[in-house]
Amino acid sequence: MIRGSIALAVLAVTVSQPARGESANSLGLDAAIVIAQASHPSVDAAQAAAAAASAKPGQVSSWDDPVFSFMTGIPFKSPTDPPLVELKITQKFPLSAIYSQKAEAAEASAEAFGTKVPSAELDVALEVMLAYYRIAFLEEERKVVEKQLELAGSVVEAATLRFASLAGNQADIIRARIAQQEMETALEVIDLDVRTAREVLVLLMGDGRDPEGFDVSTPPYPSVKQDAEKLISLAVSLRPELAYFDAKAVELAAQEKAAKSSYAPFLSISAGYQYKSNSLAGLMGEDALALGFAINLPVMVGKSKGAVDEAGALAAANEARKRAAVLSITLKVVELRSALAILVERISLQEDKVIPEAGLALELTLAAYTAQKADITDVLTALDKLLTADRKRSRLRGNYFAAAALLQRQVGSFEESL
Repeated sequence: MIRGSIALAVLAVTVSQPARGESANSLGLDAAIVIAQASHPSVDAAQAAAAAASAKPGQVSSWDDPVFSFMTGIPFKSPTDPPLVELKITQKFPLSAIYSQKAEAAEASAEAFGTKVPSAELDVALEVMLAYYRIAFLEEERKVVEKQLELAGSVVEAATLRFASLAGNQADIIRARIAQQEMETALEVIDLDVRTAREVLVLLMGDGRDPEGFDVSTPPYPSVKQDAEKLISLAVSLRPELAYFDAKAVELAAQEKAAKSSYAPFLSISAGYQYKSNSLAGLMGEDALALGFAINLPVMVGKSKGAVDEAGALAAANEARKRAAVLSITLKVVELRSALAILVERISLQEDKVIPEAGLALELTLAAYTAQKADITDVLTALDKLLTADRKRSRLRGNYFAAAALLQRQVGSFEESL
């Protein structure tokens, strides 16, 4: 009976899969991402910066405000002469498209700031996915250890019965109990890790819910079918960080045009009213209307030339940074795509060969121990190998999900099929 119950337990550990059903308190991955993005500080900051930048074009496209001036004075040589009172308003008119060019630069700058919002949302989504996956696979690993703990209890029972039949010794019982206690400790450690992972996820969501008040489920297996070349092409078209460089290029080109336009003069038109009274409070006197214009020539030619040179250099630097970003994305996509392929092979090896063989080895060792042809150390070694193989499979699966999430972030979308 002992041998039969242990064999069934071995089979249960080998073929068991984590429960995928959702309870009433289930928290789906998509829901967790939406909750986190709605309140995450980095998303709020990006949205606020984009809103501030969107207000800039209206400011820089406006002409200079008209200048209103009032002047009065008493003649220096003849203080008794009537004082002069002058009212004047002056408006400057640009003789170039400098204001529209500044507006174009500001609009492109606002677009560049706008790309920070989806970038922040992608970063938050990645953080949530990694935290969610960690919970799911820690709980999967906990199920493995719980099953193995049942096996360890069966081994203790077998050692106790063997000792009772005078075919074994008490040392076997002690060793089996030590192995059982080690698994209990491992289970406690996993529970602490799960608790921490849940707290991290709750902090990311920012809604103050009870870390133990919801269930997670292992998401569908992310099958990556496209090769690295197609993934890189997809990333170049989707990554908001690359769209930022494109918007920045438009901004710098407009800035260069505006810097060149600063060489152009301004036309100033003034209209005024002069009044000369016998006294400051007098109602009678001489008055006249005045109208004039002036051409304001730029005097800071060196500054304007420096602004043109600066805009050109910044445009070159922006293009170089974009190429560097594309190269970085390319390297990471290739690395992650290769890592996923390796993980698939390693998971298949664990599931198709290592775990079944470790389970069979434990069953045969238990049979030999029952027949007094094996030592308890052999049983415990076989049990440990099965536990190690099954936990390794769970961790490899977790690594695969994490690598797939990182690849999706590199591509720039968690919705595109890879």
